[in-house]
Amino acid sequence: MAQTQSQAKTDAALRCEVVALVADRETQGFMASYLAEAVVGGVHLEIGGVAQAAAYLENAETPPRLLIIDLSGMETPLSQVDRLAEVCDPGVVVIALGETENVHLFRELLRSGVSDYITKPLSPDLLDAYVRDRRIAIAPEEGPARRGRVIAVTGGRGGVGATTLAVATAWRLANVRKRRVALVDLDLHGGAACVQLGLQAGGLLDALDNHARLDSLFLERTLIRHGPRLSVLAEEASLKRDIALNPVALDALLDALAEEFHYVVVDLPRSFGAAHAHVFGKARTRVIVLDRTLPALRDGARLLELTRETQGGSVVVINDHHPGLKKIITGAVIEKALGRRADIEIDYDKGAAQQGDNLGEPLGQRGGPMARAADDLVAALSGRRAAPAPGVRRLFGLLGARR
Repeated sequence: MAQTQSQAKTDAALRCEVVALVADRETQGFMASYLAEAVVGGVHLEIGGVAQAAAYLENAETPPRLLIIDLSGMETPLSQVDRLAEVCDPGVVVIALGETENVHLFRELLRSGVSDYITKPLSPDLLDAYVRDRRIAIAPEEGPARRGRVIAVTGGRGGVGATTLAVATAWRLANVRKRRVALVDLDLHGGAACVQLGLQAGGLLDALDNHARLDSLFLERTLIRHGPRLSVLAEEASLKRDIALNPVALDALLDALAEEFHYVVVDLPRSFGAAHAHVFGKARTRVIVLDRTLPALRDGARLLELTRETQGGSVVVINDHHPGLKKIITGAVIEKALGRRADIEIDYDKGAAQQGDNLGEPLGQRGGPMARAADDLVAALSGRRAAPAPGVRRLFGLLGARR
């Protein structure tokens, strides 16, 4: 019985509305008294810092609505909070506490997406802007909002492995980096994303048709779950049905997903149209998958031309799934055709496509060239390979890939 009670206590703690990590007993005492009166629902309060906060968030069943982190006594608070950004969901309101009125620190934290920086000594009035009327307040209307990152993946030609890379990347982000990821397959007549994950497609048209009322509850009912951190939206519409994608509905859907997930990976079909080009331009990062053929390089150059008209970064991936062409379509030929070098190359892997499409297991789940390429892409998306940006300008908004 004792074990059951302990487990119940742990489960309850993992569904807290407020999580507060403070630096000293005095602050802990104040926060315990204040939150007991101000919050109806679970509260997790302990003495600790960024490491403890990150560990809690990584293991939480659901993210809190409010995170309070005490930066007191930290020699490098900006770099410390950078670690927290790796595990903090986009929808969480973050308040930082500190001991000194440091204007530079305050401004940098606000630019990063932290809602406020409050100096000690604390008072109820200072916290009431975020905790009021016995419920957690919505994030302030003014100030930057942290949002997930939209990644659009498309192929220069059909069959070059764009969907396989999109699925592998989404799987690695969710299961290796422990990020919350939404995968959207915009091939409405039956894309391969769900096939590779062993799922039944559905939900996408319902979400687009109801884009005016997308909220957390609607998405929770509509998304297809593949494990605790990866969710999918896809469709298998009738082949007799013509479907015109509405850019307004797509915007609303991507915006709603970006408020709930760290990453939104969109698999764009090769049959481009105005709506697909709109999503491609809206994405924070565009991933263009090509093989070593002249038609693919030609269309890759056209896709890169679209990226020059928008903000954000682009990543060019060469999939060597035609053995022998590497000596003919060399790196120099690719650079001349595209005006830039490829960022990632996927080595030839015999049987990889058959495994991904027929076994219902994403290639990212196993080793091999596709998993390594997905890891390279994940590293570029999370900024792990790049030198840290000054201050925390990259905090809660991961580094853009090379244009």
